[in-house]
Amino acid sequence: RSKQWYQRRVRAPPDDLVQLLSLYEETLNQLLEKHCPLKRRRTEQRNRPWMDTELREVLRERRRAERKWRKKKSEENKEEYRRLKKLFNKIYKEKRMTHVREDLLTAEIQG
Repeated sequence: RSKQWYQRRVRAPPDDLVQLLSLYEETLNQLLEKHCPLKRRRTEQRNRPWMDTELREVLRERRRAERKWRKKKSEENKEEYRRLKKLFNKIYKEKRMTHVREDLLTAEIQG
């Protein structure tokens, strides 16, 4: 910070309350940006038309199996969880690809 900034803001703060609040907000924003800047993150896509009842049911079973495995730590539970995980991933990919193909075909027909 420059000496001039210090003189204007710290030694001689504004008399007006609105200006003082504005200065406070500006300083706070600068400090936040310096010490904890905002980072953009990608979020999971929520619009998934291919997530039908069959897929949701397999997902529920997979989660149930995962909880059981984490609680009991048996090899049998682990294998069941892994089997359901592979099944879910396979069905998910198939349904997503089918949906994408149908979208592309629809776009070709319309365009």
